[in-house]
Amino acid sequence: MSESTQYIARKHQRKRRIHKIKLAVSSIILMLIGSILIATNFMLNKNEYNGYKEKANVNYKVNLKENDFYSENYLDEKSTVIASLIKDIDVDFKYNMNLDQTQNYEYSYKIVAKTTVKENSRSNSIYETTDELVSEYNQQAENKKLEMQLSTLYRAFELYINEGSNQCRRSVLDIMQLSNESNIYQYLKKVRQCKSEYLMIVTVRDNVGFYMNEELQCLLNDIGCDLDWCNIPKHTSYVYIEDKGHVLFHESNYDRETVCNMQIEKMNLYAESRLYLQGNRTKIIINGIDYAVNERGINIVIYDKENGKLIDSVCFDTHAQNFKSYRRGDV
Repeated sequence: MSESTQYIARKHQRKRRIHKIKLAVSSIILMLIGSILIATNFMLNKNEYNGYKEKANVNYKVNLKENDFYSENYLDEKSTVIASLIKDIDVDFKYNMNLDQTQNYEYSYKIVAKTTVKENSRSNSIYETTDELVSEYNQQAENKKLEMQLSTLYRAFELYINEGSNQCRRSVLDIMQLSNESNIYQYLKKVRQCKSEYLMIVTVRDNVGFYMNEELQCLLNDIGCDLDWCNIPKHTSYVYIEDKGHVLFHESNYDRETVCNMQIEKMNLYAESRLYLQGNRTKIIINGIDYAVNERGINIVIYDKENGKLIDSVCFDTHAQNFKSYRRGDV
């Protein structure tokens, strides 16, 4: 091989080595860039977790208007209360959150109260209102612990009662307070407070009872049934009808029935009181429907004429010492 041929061969070998070195360096650089990109992507997409525990609690007490039923000025949330006696409600809201690690975060809060009134637990709501008690508030923090304690006054019930132009709303509240009462003394006190809004019919079946007393007589007189209940003969029939505080019929008869048949505006009303020997029954029929419980003693029907709704129908057995109460199944 001549010198020129050897020179050319060495020159080609040098070029191949240089090309291989450049290729190796380029590969290393590309691999390094790829590793950096992969690591960066991993760091950017890595989820950070911070454990936490939280607890919230709401307590309230119901402040009452001045009334004859409760000696206390307020009741706690476990108590049953007559809606029309509610003045307002004190609400205390407490919230605690504990983080495992300190971090920056933003939070916001507001307190909303929703009132739903139903005729019974299974019925659709008749009235609903939503009130914002505390407006939305935004805040930033950097710590491991967040504690909030807020107090406010909820006046939804007061507003609800004061919106009395809607008779249906009021009747719902009176249904709740009357139909749950089985004590004759408390019942007559509640009737005294709401009877001016409704049609009220009181009748006697069988007899007026052997257990009348002065307190009961005073309460009956207060709602309009003005008789000397403690001293009248036991076999006295009785019918009393009052419409929004106006007496329409008031009659009692010894040893015979008392019957009333009248029309109030466009409504037909029939009431009768029959003693043990005259049929032993009572009827309170409004537009063809008999609403009387028809048990021994004093039968009372409270009726909302404007809405065609029965507010309550009850009988108290004044011939029994405990004044046992009876109610219609559809009240």
